[in-house]
Amino acid sequence: MTVEPSIPRHEIPPALWFTTTSNPDQGGDEPRAAEPATTGQHDIDPLEPNRLRGEIVDRLRLVARRHARHQADRRWRGEFPLARHVVVFFYREPGPSEVYGLVRVATRLEKDGAEVADPYGFVTQLHDLAHEYVGRGRFDPRTQLSNRVEPDLSSAAAYVGLGVTTLDPDDVELHIPEDVYSDERPFRGIAVLYDGTRLLVRWNGGLEPVRTQTTHTLDAGGASTRIWEYLPRDALHPAATEAGRIASAAAGLHELIMHLYYPAGLDAAGMAAPLTVSGAQASRAIVG
Repeated sequence: MTVEPSIPRHEIPPALWFTTTSNPDQGGDEPRAAEPATTGQHDIDPLEPNRLRGEIVDRLRLVARRHARHQADRRWRGEFPLARHVVVFFYREPGPSEVYGLVRVATRLEKDGAEVADPYGFVTQLHDLAHEYVGRGRFDPRTQLSNRVEPDLSSAAAYVGLGVTTLDPDDVELHIPEDVYSDERPFRGIAVLYDGTRLLVRWNGGLEPVRTQTTHTLDAGGASTRIWEYLPRDALHPAATEAGRIASAAAGLHELIMHLYYPAGLDAAGMAAPLTVSGAQASRAIVG
């Protein structure tokens, strides 16, 4: 059994909010710093405990491990490989905030190919597609942007964030040869959540510990629930790292969904505090 070492906590950095623009007058598709949106998700204290963040970390890791297992199975059978990237839409079923196990996911996973080789481009394609559906008057990420949805994801579930996982990412040291088919492939997970949280999860594979970095605390109930550390200030800056570039694309799509799902803000939806049953009512499909 591998015991993860204790990681020193750093002073909490300001939350980093980045998005993208496809407006030629604003620099094309280059990532840029975003002004805080008016949906209310930026006002939540990073030190305010919220069990949901930890559960989303767990689901982000599970998506990556299942992706690796699925990829390994396909390679053993000689089937066409899958893309290295998965886009994950996180939802939470109605229920008290202290209840664990209510997070559900819808995902987008494609076969490997040039059009999905770049995760930044993959997410921006989905962003453009979302704009098309919004223009048609009806949009629901579970229907229009996902191709796999958990069967127990109900229509009452609330949208709470978006993630992108990558197998064998360039910024993670590979401890397993690339030609070894295994569900223990190294991975990186990035997520942006409804309360302003940014998550960066990385694993080198094998017996290595999973490293989790976050802008908002993962502790809950006055106790440390998992090993984590605060995200360094520039770790997800779009001009500094590949992970930041991907996070900027994820933030752009996430902001679009947030503005449409919660047009009156999180306070009005009952989600400014840790999510409760009242916040779930906002997850209905969006009608233009």
